[in-house]
Amino acid sequence: MDSARTNGSIAVALVALLAIGLWLRLDGNAERTISHIESYAPGIAYPAGFSDPPARLDQRANLLWAINDVHGPFWYLWMLPYAQLFGTDLATLRLPAALCGVATILGVFLLGKRAGGAWAGLAAAALLTGAGHQVYWSQRARFYASAICLAVWTTVWLLDLLDRKSFSPGRLAALLAGSFAGLATLYYYWPLFLAQLLWTALAEAKRGLRLTLWLAVLGLAASPLLTLAVYQARPAPYLAYPTAETLAGYFSFGFLYDPAIDDGVIERGQVGGRELGLAVGAVLLALALASRGSAPRVEPSGAIPAPPLWLAALATASCTLLILASVGPAAEAFPHKTRLLWATAAFPALGLAAFAALAGRGGELLRRIAKTGPTWLGSPVAALFMLALGPLAMVTAVHEITPFFAPRGMALFSPFLLALCGVGLARLARSGGAGALAAAGLLVAMVGVQAASIRIVHSEPGAFDYRRMALEVREHMGPEDRIFVGPHWSVTPLFYYWRNEADRLVGDHWAQAAGQTRRVWLVEAERQPLPADMLPALAGWRQSEQLSARALHAKLFERP
Repeated sequence: MDSARTNGSIAVALVALLAIGLWLRLDGNAERTISHIESYAPGIAYPAGFSDPPARLDQRANLLWAINDVHGPFWYLWMLPYAQLFGTDLATLRLPAALCGVATILGVFLLGKRAGGAWAGLAAAALLTGAGHQVYWSQRARFYASAICLAVWTTVWLLDLLDRKSFSPGRLAALLAGSFAGLATLYYYWPLFLAQLLWTALAEAKRGLRLTLWLAVLGLAASPLLTLAVYQARPAPYLAYPTAETLAGYFSFGFLYDPAIDDGVIERGQVGGRELGLAVGAVLLALALASRGSAPRVEPSGAIPAPPLWLAALATASCTLLILASVGPAAEAFPHKTRLLWATAAFPALGLAAFAALAGRGGELLRRIAKTGPTWLGSPVAALFMLALGPLAMVTAVHEITPFFAPRGMALFSPFLLALCGVGLARLARSGGAGALAAAGLLVAMVGVQAASIRIVHSEPGAFDYRRMALEVREHMGPEDRIFVGPHWSVTPLFYYWRNEADRLVGDHWAQAAGQTRRVWLVEAERQPLPADMLPALAGWRQSEQLSARALHAKLFERP
């Protein structure tokens, strides 16, 4: 009876957390301004010729543009039919991210439960529900929330597959499909996938590698995405975050104290006490590590069949041909990348060699090593540590060579960090009366920090308040006014609100347009250059008014 009552209480608490998480992720989505990064969602009918990004209203244009973006194409490909089916109002565009955020809460509960029991899962879910940085990305029409959701749920399916007494083809298909979707969505998913692969090999080593080999075949099949990554790679300001600042934010409960770090605003809102948060997080991680001796083990049953060698060979041949066919056009676009692009054609063959090694002597060697290694490496706690820290270490290493740090990418790993903190809280609660009180006190204190974190997320309009700027200009416009805009990403989100005023927008030939009107609104963004011939087109005109919305300005010029 007590067990049933406890399970019922946990179920009620989990449902409450999911409901709160959904509310937090939907709150204000219809009213909050569109952000620059959300303007890249496909299906929005921008004016032709001078928007950046351009309108992508069919799948061919969408795919061609996505290939030339700096991210994987998967989100763009499914988001276009979604937008065509349900519409492009902001609440609708942001809904998938919110739903993915709620699904992530459930997935983290399952991970925490497997690693430290139901109360650990509940604590982990509570930490994720109010994590400001996670809420931030669950409120934006961008691919981060979906990638985070895939990362968590592929890990859930991976653990379940290894622990099942009978083989589940459907679960294996879900794991492989979800992993491929993640790899095709966000390049930060690759270090996470490698960490999953490494831990799976450690967990399976004693009984023979099977699921590890399936993941290796998947890596082979996804290798053309690495060629695409080389083609797309280019410098980006958001990849140049300082190492110390980013690491401190990550280990402070996944940017809980600096939830809007990705806004790009110099004077952004921050929750005080990050140093204390770092200390508390370190204690909880230490408690989670201390639980490794009592952590439940994953016991691979051997029920998963190994993939045949011919499947790996077929994937290798197909991917090699695809890469060879694509390198020529890619090298023409970026001649300085020619050697590197051709080098990626070797990835499938290298993957096949790794597959053969793991299926043969390499697997036997790994089995002998595993017999002498610590058994806790095959536990879910070890998996969470590897997924919370391993990808971060890989990204840090790359960042020492070329800028690669972006807090938005770290959001992919922080659910595993929060799951470990949940395990630490549960261990603290089980340590006795004082420990239980301390754990309860920490959770209550965290609610206060989370509330402050979410207030920042909800009130932070970003570097540019496009909605207010668009509405104010519309309110002050005369019937014959024209709006001069540059073909630049910093002003394109305004076009989302000015679709009914598209005939008033002037994106080039400003001198000619100035000769046909008496009043012109010139829109500019701070720290972004205007086209060289825009201001000269208004030489001799008088500026009579200026409207401002954060770092956006609209100046009214009138012919004298």
